[in-house]
This record gives sequence, C-alpha cells and structure tokens, in this order.
Amino acid sequence: MQNISGWAKGYGAQKVKLQVKGQDPPMMYSVAKALILSKIKAALGLDQAVAFYFGAAPLRLSSIEYFASLDIPVFNVYGMSETSGATTLHTAHNFRLDTAGPTLEGCDLKINNPDDNGEGEICMRGRNTMMGYLKNDEATLQTIDSLGYIRSGDKGKIEKDGHLKITGRIKELIIGAGGENIAPVPVEDNFKESCAACSNIMMIGEQQRFMSCLITFKVDVDPASGQPS
Repeated sequence: MQNISGWAKGYGAQKVKLQVKGQDPPMMYSVAKALILSKIKAALGLDQAVAFYFGAAPLRLSSIEYFASLDIPVFNVYGMSETSGATTLHTAHNFRLDTAGPTLEGCDLKINNPDDNGEGEICMRGRNTMMGYLKNDEATLQTIDSLGYIRSGDKGKIEKDGHLKITGRIKELIIGAGGENIAPVPVEDNFKESCAACSNIMMIGEQQRFMSCLITFKVDVDPASGQPS
C-alpha cells in the first residue's frame, strides 16, 4: 500500500509542477487520482474544495511540495492588515511554489533600497491601503512614505516574471562586527531542511566576528515516564 501511495504522490507532484508551467498533467495522473489521490482528499474532507490558500506566516517549501504530491497546490496570499489583507495572490493559472505570487490589479509594489541582488524592503500602495493609524501621526509617518507606500518590514525581490519572492525580515538582520548584514531566516531554514534531527535553530552573532547557532534536537519520549529516552 505504501508503494502504491508513493507512486500516486509522484504523479501528483508531477501534475502540479507541470501546472506551474501551464502544461497538461502526465498520462498516468488520472489513474493515480482515481485510485489514491481523490481518496486522500476525501479522507481529509477536502474533496469539495476548489482552491487552497495560505498566508499570515511563511510555509516551508518542503510542506508546499508535500501538499503538491497530494494534488493539492497551495497558493500564497501576501499582504498586511494595513493593506486590507492581500497585495499579491496566486491563481491556478499563474502560480509558483517558491514565491508569494504576482501583484493584484490595482495594487503597486516596489522594492525600497535594493541591493545588488535586487533585494530590499517590500513596500505596497493602492486603494486597499490604510490612510494611517488612528490618532498616531508618528507611527503613520514611520510606516507610510511620501509617495503613499506602506513599509512592510519584509525583505524581498521582484522576479523577472513579476512574482514577489520574500527572503526575510528587515528587522531580523544580524549585523556582524565587520558591518555585514546577515539574514538568519534563510540559513535557519536551510539547516532544518538538511538536518532531519534538528527541532529548532536560532542564529546569534550581533556585533560578533563569527555567527553561531543555538540548536535543539528531536528526541523520542518514553510514553510511560514522559521523559526523553
């Protein structure tokens, strides 16, 4: 049964990757869907769902790829409360597994102070953005620039196809002793991807010559005592 499930999920993943490119699914996908994938969706109570979205926090690429193997492409929605929710949005005909999607019609997006890689602070503007914080002019001036763009505090870049790629948080940058700006989130995420035993990791090194990490590892718990075995 496990081999059949793995076979079906392989075709589910292929179908979603081809869907990203605007291509038709592989020939055996319909068989995998009928035998396994549709039954998994029904067991999860998702067989009537039309589309699947996530937002508010990042989702690991490995999780996105796992859902794709179940023939569940999850679409990203990016924005802020100050922008009435969404500013970028994936659709079934225009999505990628590694970005936050293209800008919604009527919204403007810019990257403030981009570096050599085109990465900088993500800023948003449109009829969906707030006028300001109630009775708090100081916070309003700090958040909205002279052109009406809201500073998100997120770091990202706009890809050649117009999709927004989020690469970290401006406020999460670690500044080393030599003035280097280091984004810890990509390093932490890549380490967790490559080290299955890692439970959590946190980079440290503000004003230090070298970066270090605090790492906790997964352990098996004895069900009788509740203590690590």
